[in-house]
Amino acid sequence: MGTVLRHALLEALAGDDALRAEIEAVVRSTAPEAADTFQVSVHAGNVTLTGSAGGTNAAGMLAEIRKIDGVKEVTDRIIAV
Repeated sequence: MGTVLRHALLEALAGDDALRAEIEAVVRSTAPEAADTFQVSVHAGNVTLTGSAGGTNAAGMLAEIRKIDGVKEVTDRIIAV
């Protein structure tokens, strides 16, 4: 097992915050009418998106999120209503 340095951990957390902000901007621009219904969580570049997609193009939104630099994986927990 290796050692995780404190500054490396802080950089990773700051990167997750920046990534979350960028993803939330994509959500607002691609689904403005439903943006408040989505929750975005990011951990080490792994994204989980939850919410309800009433009338939004969830597939298009997820495709845009997957294009963001730093996104490693997207877990889709969007419910179609």
